[in-house]
Amino acid sequence: MSFSINTNVASLAAQNYLRASSDFQGKTISRVTSGLRIIQSGDDAAGLAIANGFRSDESVLTQGIRNANDGLSQLQIADGGLNNISQLIDRARTLATQSASGTFTGDRGVLNSEFQNVVGEINRQAQAIGLNQGGAFAKSLSVFIGGGKGASASDAAGAIQNGSVGLDLSTSTVDAKSLGLQGVQAIGLAGTDIGSGAANTSLAQILANNTNSGSEQTANFTSFSLKGPGFDSQGVKITVNTQNLGGTSDLVNAVNAAISAAAGSGTAQGTALKNAQITASINTDSQGRQQLTFNSRSAAFQVQAGDRLANALLGNFEQNATVASSAAYQTLDTTGSNNTLTFKFDGSANPVSVTLSGNATTSKSSIVQQLNAAANFSQSGTAYLSGNQIVIRSKANSSTSQVTVAHTGASDALGITSGSDVTGNAAAASTGGSLTTNVQGSAAVANLQDVVGTDTSATQTIGAGSSDSLVLSVGTNGPVTLSVAAGVNLTKAQVAANINAAITTNGTFTGANAVTASVVNNRVVLTAGQAGSQVTAGAASTLSGFASGSAVVS
Repeated sequence: MSFSINTNVASLAAQNYLRASSDFQGKTISRVTSGLRIIQSGDDAAGLAIANGFRSDESVLTQGIRNANDGLSQLQIADGGLNNISQLIDRARTLATQSASGTFTGDRGVLNSEFQNVVGEINRQAQAIGLNQGGAFAKSLSVFIGGGKGASASDAAGAIQNGSVGLDLSTSTVDAKSLGLQGVQAIGLAGTDIGSGAANTSLAQILANNTNSGSEQTANFTSFSLKGPGFDSQGVKITVNTQNLGGTSDLVNAVNAAISAAAGSGTAQGTALKNAQITASINTDSQGRQQLTFNSRSAAFQVQAGDRLANALLGNFEQNATVASSAAYQTLDTTGSNNTLTFKFDGSANPVSVTLSGNATTSKSSIVQQLNAAANFSQSGTAYLSGNQIVIRSKANSSTSQVTVAHTGASDALGITSGSDVTGNAAAASTGGSLTTNVQGSAAVANLQDVVGTDTSATQTIGAGSSDSLVLSVGTNGPVTLSVAAGVNLTKAQVAANINAAITTNGTFTGANAVTASVVNNRVVLTAGQAGSQVTAGAASTLSGFASGSAVVS
C-alpha cells in the first residue's frame, strides 16, 4: 500500500514549521546585518511610514546644515573683504588728510593718483564679495535650514519662517559709490512728498503758498546754493525759474537749466561746478513718494536752500504757529504791570506765565533769554528775535500748532495792542522752514546784532548820491561807505539783495565781520553774524531809513 504527501499531515506540519523557522531566521539575519527593524513594508507598514518621514526630515536637515555652513562661509568671506575695505578706507582718509594740510609741499597729483587706486581697489573688493551695488549678495537672502512646520501659531515652536533664516544685505553695499567716495547724492528729507499725489505738500501747493513765494528775493525765482571742491567758500548760487511748472519733471528741468547757467558763467567757481557734473532728478521711494534729488558722479557736494520755497522743495516743512511783537523800539519796560507775559500753547486751557526782571532799558534779547530760561515756557514754546521783533513760536510742528498771547500790560509792551488776546495758528503743511530764525539761548550776549530801518513803504527807488550810500561799522571796522545799485520801485527784498551785493563787492564785512541785509515786517534789517558784534549805520545812511547812529540790539 502506498502513501501520498498530500495526505501526510505530519509532513505538512513539519514543512510549515520549517518554512516559518527559515523565514524567521532570514529576517533575523537581515535585521542583524542591516541594523534595521523593518526590512520590508510587510514587517510594520505603519512603522515604516513613520520611519520614512523621519528619514526625509533627516535628509532635509542634513542639507540645511550644509546650507547654513555655506552661508557662514560666505559671511566669513564677506567679513574678510570688509576688513580689507576698512583698511583701504583708512588709507584713503590718510591721503585726504595729508593733502588737506597747508604745510604739504609735495605733489598732490601723486596723492590723488594713489587715492584713485585705493577707490578702484575698494570697488574690486566689494565686487569680489558680492556687496557692490547690484552685486550677487546685495539683496534680501533666504537660507533654508529645514525643520519648519508652517507659519501658524499652532505649529512647532522654534520654526523660523518655515525653516528659513532671512538676511537682508540690500543696504549693506560697500563699493566706493555706496561709501560716498565716488558719486554723491543729496536727496530731499526722507518720507516727504512733493509729487502730485501728496495730500498737502505737492509741488503745486508749495508754489501756491504765499509764505514760500514771499521769501523769494526775486518773484517767481527760488534759489539754492551748491558747495563742493573748487566752489566751497561762498558756494555757487543757482536761480530756478518757478513759473509754469506743471509737475516734478518740469521742476527737474528748471533746476538743471539753472545749474547749467551757473556752470557756464565762465568764473573759476562756475568751471568747478561744471566739472562736478551735478544734476537734479526725482527720487521715488517704495511708497511712491517723491523727493527732489541732486546727484554727482565724481564730486562730494552740499545743497542749501536759499529761501523758504527752496527749503520746502527739499522737504523741510514748518507748521509751527508764531506770534510776533510789533514794538518799534529797541528796549522794553519790564517794571510794574509790564513784567508778566502770559501764553497758551496748542489749544491748552492752562496758561503759562513768565515774570520778567529788569527795568525800562531791558533789551528785547534779554527778554528772549528770560523766556527761554523759564521751564514752564520752554516745554511748549520758543522765543527768538527776528530782526528787531520778539517772536513766540510753538514747538509743535503740526496742524494743531497754536500760540496765544494774553492781552496784558506786558503784551502791550511787545506792541500787541489789539485790545484782546492775539493768536497765531499753524501754517499750511506746504510751508517751507524758515532760514533766518535764530533761537536765543541763555548766553549773556544775544547771538545777533541788528539795525532796523524805519522806511516801511512797499517799494523804494534808489537813485544817485546819498540815497544810494550806506555807511556801516562793525566793531572797530569802519565806517565804510557802500555804494548800492540804483533801481526804480524796488521791493524791500530787492533793496536787501542790492545791499548784500554791495557788501560782497566791498569785502570789508565778510567772514568774522559779516553783515547781511534781510527784510522783517517790510523794513530792511542789517544783521551781524558774530556774537558780540555791533552794527551801526552812519550819517549818510538815508537808504531805507537808517538814521545817523542807529541803535544796536545788545
